[in-house]
Amino acid sequence: MISLLGENNVANISLQRLASNRFATSSMVGKILNAYGDLDIDSIEQTGMIKQIISHDHIMVEKKNKNAFSTKIPIRLLYSANKLPEFPNADEAIYRRFWVIKFPIMIPSKDRDINLLEKLTTPEEKSGFLNILVANAHQILHKQFQFTHYQTLEKTKSLWREKSDSISSFAETQVVINPDSVIKCEVLYEMYRSWCLENKEKIISNRMFFGKLEGLGPYSKGYANEHNKTIHVIRGCTTRGLIEKENQSKGQEMLK
Repeated sequence: MISLLGENNVANISLQRLASNRFATSSMVGKILNAYGDLDIDSIEQTGMIKQIISHDHIMVEKKNKNAFSTKIPIRLLYSANKLPEFPNADEAIYRRFWVIKFPIMIPSKDRDINLLEKLTTPEEKSGFLNILVANAHQILHKQFQFTHYQTLEKTKSLWREKSDSISSFAETQVVINPDSVIKCEVLYEMYRSWCLENKEKIISNRMFFGKLEGLGPYSKGYANEHNKTIHVIRGCTTRGLIEKENQSKGQEMLK
């Protein structure tokens, strides 16, 4: 993309910097694409500027030691990341402005072509890409910018949560609501840690894990007595792993 558009037409500003640095937008003036290759997972608290940039609203652009001015920046944002940053204060408006595209296939090292970028960015190849883009541009203009593969708001939110919020993702895929179930907190948290390691997700602290988990479903943290000792438990849920173990135990008992 950068080679096709020309490096002088491309800015390189992360979402975090765009959200928090008041001078960041000045680097985007006169550019047609903002591309950033590997986003950090640091949370983004403020999303106002990001939404204004994507919507091509008038914004205040400020350079150091110079007067600020109002302008529109007709630029597109393109990011890639292994893990997406979380929007703690997100509303639907921020997710509506993004389109998440998953690349699930990982090429083994032995099969990687280290010269692939050079092969794809020759003048002949770029000319071919341009022809494809021009043809697609005509279709998009004819359809009044209605893309063929539309992504719903719920789909975008789900994909973003999957790649940014390990607690919500764990709860959605592993936790099962059961009013009669009780799990030791230490057992549930260890299952969460193991799941994160297996899925290469960011591990959140014990305190934050249970604080957020209680807000995701009808679960409640409490106390129970075990061998005359008070222990911390979560009531109202179990996990798929525990259900599988229980079913296996029942199957073994039936065989006996």
